[in-house]
Amino acid sequence: MSIVIEYYPENASKEELTEFLKQENFQKCDYFLKPFPKGTTYLSWFEQKDYKSIDGLEAVIYPDKENSKKGWS
Repeated sequence: MSIVIEYYPENASKEELTEFLKQENFQKCDYFLKPFPKGTTYLSWFEQKDYKSIDGLEAVIYPDKENSKKGWS
């Protein structure tokens, strides 16, 4: 099962979104399917220390000029 939450920031750059997620302990990762356009950044979060997580989270920052002023969602 998965849950998808789409977030369309009004005014955030790719770098700002990436930095925000890194501050929340997300790490850059590879996504083997690569269904998103070139320039997409993939990040994931999984707490391995002390086995605090049984599930992980992923975040995808992709080009989106339609929904975001700076072109990234």
